Amino acid sequence: MHYLVKLLGHLVVLEVSLLLLATLVLACSFLLQLNPWLIMGPLPLQSFGRFLAYSLLASVAVATFQTWLSMRVPGLWVGLVIGLLGSWCALKLAGASAWSQVIPWGLAAKMASVFERWRPLPWGHVAGNLAVGLLLAILGMADFVRRSEPRA
Repeated sequence: MHYLVKLLGHLVVLEVSLLLLATLVLACSFLLQLNPWLIMGPLPLQSFGRFLAYSLLASVAVATFQTWLSMRVPGLWVGLVIGLLGSWCALKLAGASAWSQVIPWGLAAKMASVFERWRPLPWGHVAGNLAVGLLLAILGMADFVRRSEPRA
C-alpha cells in the first residue's frame, strides 16, 4: 500500500506540473498575440489538448518504474543513470520498432519524434504503454509487500 500511495503522489506532482506548464504556454500565447509585429496566430487548442493528454498518459509508466526503482535501490545516481539510459534507448527505438511501447520511456520518446518530424501522435501505442505501467505498478506493490522491512 505504501508503494501505491507514493506512486499516486508522484503522479499528482507530475500532473500538477504539466497543468502549470500548460497554463504558462496559454498565457504566453495570449501575450504573443497582443504584439502584431510577431505575427503570432492563435494556438490550436484542440492539438494542444491532445498533446497534453498524450503527455499525461506517457508519464504513467515512467513514474511507475522510477518510483519502484527509487524504493528498491537507495541513492540518487542509480535512478538517474537508469532514467537517462532508458530515455536514450527509447529514443533510438522510437522510430524503428513497435517494441518501444513496452519500455516505460517509449511513449515519451514517440512525442519527441512528433515535434522533430511533425507526425501525428501514435495513439495506438498508448494502450500497450498503459498496460506496462499497470503491470509495473502491480509488480512494485508485490515487491514492496514481499520485503520484510520496507525502506523509507
